[in-house]
Amino acid sequence: MTGSANDFNEGRMANPCDGFRNAQDIKIFSQLQQERVRGAKMADKHPSEHLIEIQEERQMVKSLADTLSPSDETVEAYNKRMKKREEFASKRKARHDEALDGYHKYVAALADECAAKVEVASENLNSNLNQQDSEIAALLRVMEIDEGDDEGEAILSSKSVEWIDGVYEMVESTIADRRKLIDKFAQSLEDIECAVRKRRIDERLRSLTEELLLAAHADQGSVERIICGLTTEANSVLAENRKEHVELVQKLLTIRCNDEKVSLTERWERGRHAWRTCRHDRAMRGALERIRGPEFQDPPELVRVFDFVKESQTDLLQRRLKILLEIRDLAASDLTGARTQAAMESLIELGDEAEKTYSVQGEAMDRIRCRIEELGRELRDQLVAVIEQIDCRPSWGEHLTAADVADAAVSSELYACYAQLDCMVSKSKEKLCKLEGEQRTRCSRVASLMVEASTALEVMKTQKQNMVTEHDKKLRKHRAEHEAECEANEGELQEYRRSIRDSAHIDPDLEKATMEV
Repeated sequence: MTGSANDFNEGRMANPCDGFRNAQDIKIFSQLQQERVRGAKMADKHPSEHLIEIQEERQMVKSLADTLSPSDETVEAYNKRMKKREEFASKRKARHDEALDGYHKYVAALADECAAKVEVASENLNSNLNQQDSEIAALLRVMEIDEGDDEGEAILSSKSVEWIDGVYEMVESTIADRRKLIDKFAQSLEDIECAVRKRRIDERLRSLTEELLLAAHADQGSVERIICGLTTEANSVLAENRKEHVELVQKLLTIRCNDEKVSLTERWERGRHAWRTCRHDRAMRGALERIRGPEFQDPPELVRVFDFVKESQTDLLQRRLKILLEIRDLAASDLTGARTQAAMESLIELGDEAEKTYSVQGEAMDRIRCRIEELGRELRDQLVAVIEQIDCRPSWGEHLTAADVADAAVSSELYACYAQLDCMVSKSKEKLCKLEGEQRTRCSRVASLMVEASTALEVMKTQKQNMVTEHDKKLRKHRAEHEAECEANEGELQEYRRSIRDSAHIDPDLEKATMEV
């Protein structure tokens, strides 16, 4: 205990805080402590700074003893002197005992102080370890889900492989940090034993040695034996404490590092398997939902084509109806063959335009159908890549490759989707052709009726004109004949008048009447 600093440093090879590997290390440490005790006994004792005072006091006592003459001393004086001597001896003993008692109290207080420091270090270690436990447990709880916990499965399946690997890296770093914390805790225990307990006990033993020598109750040899005993006792306490500290550190390393690493790694492995299962199921569900969704069942591009075709049908119908209504609303006098023929040609042009438009849109439908098949192949390849990346072999079942798993999951759905699209495109084309044919036929019939009507009107107009001309000719002929007849009648009348006037038996009244006529 009172050995030199070099002796102590040379013995750090058996430092308990560095860890006892076996019983041989403990034996070496015990031998080292015994050598330190023997070295302290054999080492040169440095003179105390109060040595001169002690020697002067002893010389004074010795001179007093030499100058006294028992023969000249009375009994009363002798008894008084002996009483003073006993009182002086008792004071020295009391001072001696007080020094030893003070040392023991100091050692007890120091033990309490060191215990408090150890308690603080232990609490700090527990606090740090508990904080690490809570942090890593929060991450591992995300990876631990119960059956039927849809929300937990959704959260876990949304995590990336980088996040999963990051959790494992955090487990590794947590264990490494925990080892550092335990090593730091072990160093704190060593500092408490060496820098606090050992150093202060050494200082207190040196001061106790001076106090005992000043008390002069025991000679120097007895004081050395007392100090040697106290040193041995202190070394035993230090050795016992270090042994307990080493055992504690080893238990901490075993339980909180090695065992905890195994436990956390097993939890992480189970969580990674659960993550793989969730990711595998999520990938399968995502692929099926995508196939069953509008991207494959109602492709937006195909919907836009159908909307355009619908608008084109409506526009063509309106334009055809407009042409027909214009012809229908014409006055009979304005309904000519040229007008109806122009309308017929316009309808034919609209039909050609519709045929071209529907042909282009049909080709667009075919391209969209091919694009959907390409998307299906891309989806299948992406699913194969994801399945291979996740590598959840237990979920593969009887399939040996990721491609077989993907084909078994989505091939039937994709083929059904392709068949549905083929049927939809084919029926749409047929329906368009049928509707366009019906619309063109009906419009053509109406236009033909209009042409026939215009032709009939023109014939009727010609017949009417001929009838009017013939009527005018007949009327003029009848008028000429009538006028000729009138003139002939007028001549005959004049003849009759002259005959009457020439008659002798003319009646005046009849003549007057004839003249009036």
